[in-house]
Amino acid sequence: MPDPTSPKTVNAVNPPGSPLHDAKVIFPVAREVAIIADDQVEVRFDTVTGALVGLKNKRTGWEAQQRLELARSFRAFFASPEKRFNPLDGNFQRLTGLEVDSDGSGIQFHWREASEGAVSGFELEGRVKIQNGRLHFSGQLRNRGPYQLETLSWPIIGDFTRPQGAHSLFRENLDYGTMRRTPIFPNMKNERGYWGTNYPIQMEGKGASSSVVTGGIHLLQRFILLASEAQGLYLGVHDPSANQMICFSTELRPGWTDSFRCRAPADPVMKGLPVHLVTEVIHYLFAAQNEEATLPEIVLAFYQGDWQSGVEPYQEWRRKTLAVPNNPTWLDDVHAWQQLQIGGAEDDLRTPFAELPKRVAVLAENGVTALQLVGWNHGGQDRGNPSHDPDPRLGSWDDLKRAIHEIEAAGVHVVLFNKYVWADLTRPNYPELATSADSIPMEFLTSIQATNIRPPSN
Repeated sequence: MPDPTSPKTVNAVNPPGSPLHDAKVIFPVAREVAIIADDQVEVRFDTVTGALVGLKNKRTGWEAQQRLELARSFRAFFASPEKRFNPLDGNFQRLTGLEVDSDGSGIQFHWREASEGAVSGFELEGRVKIQNGRLHFSGQLRNRGPYQLETLSWPIIGDFTRPQGAHSLFRENLDYGTMRRTPIFPNMKNERGYWGTNYPIQMEGKGASSSVVTGGIHLLQRFILLASEAQGLYLGVHDPSANQMICFSTELRPGWTDSFRCRAPADPVMKGLPVHLVTEVIHYLFAAQNEEATLPEIVLAFYQGDWQSGVEPYQEWRRKTLAVPNNPTWLDDVHAWQQLQIGGAEDDLRTPFAELPKRVAVLAENGVTALQLVGWNHGGQDRGNPSHDPDPRLGSWDDLKRAIHEIEAAGVHVVLFNKYVWADLTRPNYPELATSADSIPMEFLTSIQATNIRPPSN
């Protein structure tokens, strides 16, 4: 049998890392697989490399990972002073240990790069556990090489395949409080720009407005959904500390059939190359030599229905793990909101506090019951932080309080927009704030965010 850790390519004339070379790589797999399963999900791993070779929703029959030769293990990137591009592909690394739980509900992996002192030397202990039909990925990593280990992608679905009979595929994620739906099939726009990517790629964010426009601001995501018309797959970060950035990427290989319309291939092969969607969970570790890192728990879960069913794992985790915020009771009701900026970062003062009740009088008349007030603080929106004293050019604190009382009396609740944990670079005392940031008690920041009524004075 050929060595599964030896790559095969259709043609090796292109250097490693080139798009054509990567598109041609086929990963041999072992004849034996390790299986963990329950009555809802089944997942299969290659016993030599640990590659995820099968992912099945047993309730619907959906095989989300299909072609074995496209299955992926992990991928790590190291940075040396001489060369930034130092990828290490887990498909070329033999497992040094694999153990399946006696009840078939969990599996333990151990990878250890053999050569001491190598650029890419590291050790990884990975754990996958099934709980109520959901897959929980966790692990520990130690960087044994001399250079920084910047990112680790694990898990990776190398051939993410939409359900049989599905005519579309979408990515769904939060965008500043709004659920955004971004097409992946039959059209998949490139969110990171043709100048910086080898293949069309999406990394959760605002979504691209055209094929050559990047995805805009990257808002840290705790989950994404990969959804067809009737079912989908949830990928979430279940880590209350949020100490590490995690990104979810989907990459279309080898590319489009029509770049003007961003048309994704419908056939499994294009010009002799396998068409596949690589889905990665990317951990930004930045682990220095001999540094150890704990991988935040990643959860994968199949679901049926719309996005409300898809986010159930995240909602359940939040209820069990995080404290209930000290919110006013009126937030439990459904409201129409209005956001109003009365002062910007460029000193464009718009509405004095005394004139606020008159300006927003139409809200209550039109059924709007919540007003988010932006730019009321000293310096305007996004300036002067972390000070949240009222801007004296708009009026006094008493003027603001009177305005809030009048607006509330009309049936409109007022929320004061704030960023207590930000520090503005333009503040004269910014160096002092930067050096003292670590000394601010987290419970203090939590308490002032929860009240959201009277900001403390600096």
